[in-house]
Amino acid sequence: MIKKIMIIDDIEDILDIFKRLLVDKGFGVSIANNGTAGIELFKGESVDIVITDIDMPWMGCFGC
Repeated sequence: MIKKIMIIDDIEDILDIFKRLLVDKGFGVSIANNGTAGIELFKGESVDIVITDIDMPWMGCFGC
């Protein structure tokens, strides 16, 4: 069962919406507001699933 979710996105409103929704459903949630911070956070935390933006500044992107 998924207990801890990490969300990585460069848009604060998206982070806030996802976090509130998931916390309300009983999940533990970690957030990072850019790809570099997300990688560092991932290295230090045990999570069951990561939800990430596919296109973030300075991290490269698909289809660019």
